[in-house]
Amino acid sequence: MSDYFKSGKAKKGLDGADRKSVHVSKLASIEEYCRQHHLSSGTLPQPRNQAERDACETDLPRFLRHYFPSIYTRPFAPAAIQYLNDVADGIARGGEKCVAVMRGWGKTALAVGALTWAALYGKRKYLVLIAATGELAQRLVKDIFAYLTMEQIVADFPEVGIPFLAIEGRAQRCASQTYRGVPTKLEKKNSLLVLPTIPNSKASGVVVQSAGLTGSIRGMHYADEKGQWVRPDFVLLDDPQTNESAKSVSQTDTREELILSDVLGLAGHDKEIAAVMAVTVIEKNDLADRFLSAELHGEWRGQRVGIINGWQDDADVRWREYDEVRGQENRGEVEPGTANKVYEANRAKLDEGIVPADEHFYAKDEVSAIQHARNLLLSRGMTAFQAEYMQEPVSRTADAPYTLDEEDVLRKMSGTGRGVIPADAKKIVAAIDVNRYALSWCVTALRSNGTLSVIDYGWWTPRGKDCVWPENSTQAGDLISKGITTLVSQICGHRQYGDEVATIAVDSNYETQVVRDLMPELQRLYQHRRVVAARALAGKDYKLPTDRATRFLDGLESDLRWAKGNRRAVECYWDSTYWHIRTQKGWLMPPGADGSTELYKAARSLHRRFAEQAVADRLCRVDLTSSGRQVAVWTTNSHNEMGDVVALSGALASLGEKLVDVSSVQRAKTAKMPVEKDEKEAVEPPKPKPRRRIMMPGWH
Repeated sequence: MSDYFKSGKAKKGLDGADRKSVHVSKLASIEEYCRQHHLSSGTLPQPRNQAERDACETDLPRFLRHYFPSIYTRPFAPAAIQYLNDVADGIARGGEKCVAVMRGWGKTALAVGALTWAALYGKRKYLVLIAATGELAQRLVKDIFAYLTMEQIVADFPEVGIPFLAIEGRAQRCASQTYRGVPTKLEKKNSLLVLPTIPNSKASGVVVQSAGLTGSIRGMHYADEKGQWVRPDFVLLDDPQTNESAKSVSQTDTREELILSDVLGLAGHDKEIAAVMAVTVIEKNDLADRFLSAELHGEWRGQRVGIINGWQDDADVRWREYDEVRGQENRGEVEPGTANKVYEANRAKLDEGIVPADEHFYAKDEVSAIQHARNLLLSRGMTAFQAEYMQEPVSRTADAPYTLDEEDVLRKMSGTGRGVIPADAKKIVAAIDVNRYALSWCVTALRSNGTLSVIDYGWWTPRGKDCVWPENSTQAGDLISKGITTLVSQICGHRQYGDEVATIAVDSNYETQVVRDLMPELQRLYQHRRVVAARALAGKDYKLPTDRATRFLDGLESDLRWAKGNRRAVECYWDSTYWHIRTQKGWLMPPGADGSTELYKAARSLHRRFAEQAVADRLCRVDLTSSGRQVAVWTTNSHNEMGDVVALSGALASLGEKLVDVSSVQRAKTAKMPVEKDEKEAVEPPKPKPRRRIMMPGWH
């Protein structure tokens, strides 16, 4: 066996690179394969180290360290041993277990090793590995196959390793493979491995299958050599959430339901499946955080393993010098290694009272695991560090003026249906946001009490396409123009509200020149209404022009102004900070309240995607500049386009109107729109003087 690997034939046999041995590559019999490679006299050889094989059957950490020393290079810390023992216990005894470990600790590699161990010793007959996506799941099956064909495994588990080597990486040879004249029924697919059926092998016929959590997992089964259906009896969920899903309440709800219904139901109604979930917390109340909660899912026996047991109360004082030097080193102001010298000189004081979960968890250019933890805190920030490395997330919006979630939006449905204009509507506006994946749009009615009522919305893509323009396309500009033109035509041609839309604005923060160049043509086509490019500015940057000659129409924290160098076109400029806050606060107001935001009546499930995007921008805090302008700090969860178009709709609807400032965020007096010098006029602005320009029908 060892001569076989030393000769290099194993590698050639595995990837099929030895083109000269044509007669070997066509072999279907394992006995003949063994004879050709001098493994034995036409039969499977005995294990090279039977004693070690037997000892590892009840010791998962020992199995991984002995058979895969090049993969598991660090000694296992107590926390790693506990994690592996929990997985082994779940495989052997059943039940449910959720373990959260720090980012980068190698939990996926441990999961692959654990399933390989369970398969080789026949601990379970049908093992399922579920990842966040189907692509990740297929990669894990590929890793398990690589484990099964490594030298140490083939040497001590020849009844599994040699049949896989014999197909030389070609899955089509599985069907014709035999041992002692009997088919081995070996299978190797992208997401499925069926171990060979060999007499007296504990691993005979064991199934290993993978799937993405949101893929087709319901009803998994496999027909064994007797023609009987076998269903999964163990599932390992490896990081079953993505960064995007962790920040979305609806996606987290969906994944939670999938685990509780589809995953735990894989074994059938008459049998309970054993399940272990290995996770890393990303956000407060994400999928990992929920299953670790004793209140929500106590049956999963959640366990959190942080990188350290926590900093000292005076950590910032103790580590101040090190933090400063580390920052200087990162900026190239001092020589590399200076921070290490500072740490080593003060290590006793800095390490006092801190115990790392894994003392070997640090980089080559670092001194200790505690120093590594401090470096992660400095580079990632406290919020990410607490979640992904301590497994104790803190809310990113704990100090926010308000909190908004999808349920708040779904509760604010009006009594009118889709496309129906409210009886007290004063004007109808439409807003379009340009993105590669879709043109997001909404049509909004401004009601008599200042309520913004979204009466229609959607995501436009060309028919039969899944995006507006292909990535790296050289014709993106033309496709954007064509898409906007088509969408504007559809909005204006709508049978219920099309004739009533007074203003249509297209966000020009992306592909600015393409949008601006298109506006004159659209204005010519739709002369009875205004079609404009819209430019969003942060609160600190928005300023109403003091020169009245450049202003066409004023609104609340928004205005129409003449385009530079073109007195025949106008553009909308608006305070994105103010209108995002105002429209978000509008969702939190009671139904019908002055200045609130509402959505047309429909099934909640139909509005779920809209609600998710409407609240994707989470307000962390609001500061005021010395001039009184708002500076907002946001965190964005996934797509936020519907929040953008609703905010833009509010800015459009305010043009020419006297809307009350209902924002709960206090604005300094200097932050208000410029007014005339007279103090009385500042309280009650005069009516705008008639302009010489003739206003178009439907315009205010």
